[in-house]
Amino acid sequence: MAYSPEQIAQQLKSARKTKGLSQRALAKRVGIPQSHLSKIEGGSVDLRLSSLLEMARALELDVALVPRKHLSAVGTLIGTTHSTAQTTKAVHKALKTLNRRLATLTQQNSTLTVLAQLQRRARELEQMSLPSSSTATLREVDKTIRAFEENPSNIKLLGDSLHALDTLRSSLAQAGLTIEKRRQAYSLESDDRG
Repeated sequence: MAYSPEQIAQQLKSARKTKGLSQRALAKRVGIPQSHLSKIEGGSVDLRLSSLLEMARALELDVALVPRKHLSAVGTLIGTTHSTAQTTKAVHKALKTLNRRLATLTQQNSTLTVLAQLQRRARELEQMSLPSSSTATLREVDKTIRAFEENPSNIKLLGDSLHALDTLRSSLAQAGLTIEKRRQAYSLESDDRG
């Protein structure tokens, strides 16, 4: 995933809007004319490194060089870190829909072990902080499961779905997003502090 100057300009523009800054306000913070900032965001002028660094600082961003072999992991982490409440809701909605469908199917087809495996994977994913990029995979798996509902003799669809969830879980694990250990806020049992 190599970034083009246009993509970087769009990310800066998006960050500016997220911060609620006008072009004029950001240009003032960075020390460049607003017209030049407009050209940078429009991709019609080459962005100098010094301007990029100043804009990043003003937007509370960091610029880093990442080894290519770690780029997908960093992309996953950034997706998680910068996901908005709306995209987080979309991920959770897609996962909830998938889990409901799998629960119903597992009850109806209790002898299919692949359904139980699918349900376990989906539950494991519920315990993870999923990046917004996971939504597409979850929706595609749900679509495949619906295709199985229409054609229950096509068990391959379930295998494909399991593979997709395993791939998603593996990519998240490689990015360092492991299953969160959820702790109770309190316990009725006494703790070790006496």
